Amino acid sequence: WKAADLYGNLGMPEKALEIYGQYARQTALDGGVSAHAAMAEAYRKLGDREGYLRAARQYVDAVAADGKASSPGERGVAEYYRGELLLESDPDASYAAYERAAALITDRNRLAEVYLRMAEARREKGDLEGAAALAEKSAGLLPDETWKLLQTGDFLLGLDRAEEAREYFRRALDR
Repeated sequence: WKAADLYGNLGMPEKALEIYGQYARQTALDGGVSAHAAMAEAYRKLGDREGYLRAARQYVDAVAADGKASSPGERGVAEYYRGELLLESDPDASYAAYERAAALITDRNRLAEVYLRMAEARREKGDLEGAAALAEKSAGLLPDETWKLLQTGDFLLGLDRAEEAREYFRRALDR
């Protein structure tokens, strides 16, 4: 398991996926829940949307099968992945899943990502003000993280809010 993380951190996601897959097959106690989450992230890093969504679905299914035995954090991540699965087809249901995730997730990095995905769902519905507010809320969770400032600036730029985006880019450059 740790070897897979190491390969992922070294920029070798294909090797990490191979090890995560082995781990998922060998893990009977949690139904491979943690391995499915790790596989989803490895597929995301590879840019393989289909693999990402497949692993996300496996995670959601594994947590659902586990029922109340799953931790609140695991249920929150399952709701996050549920939101991912619904984002393109049903932005309202996706947003609701992200809201449930936000109520359960305590990890600030993951929560910041949830808020950014909620912003994307609002953008899909045409609620640009709501989208901008959620993107800024995402950045507010990690105000000293350069990557989060750049991500928020990029999102605001996509909403044609160049002045606000410029401020986030400026803050990122000052780090």
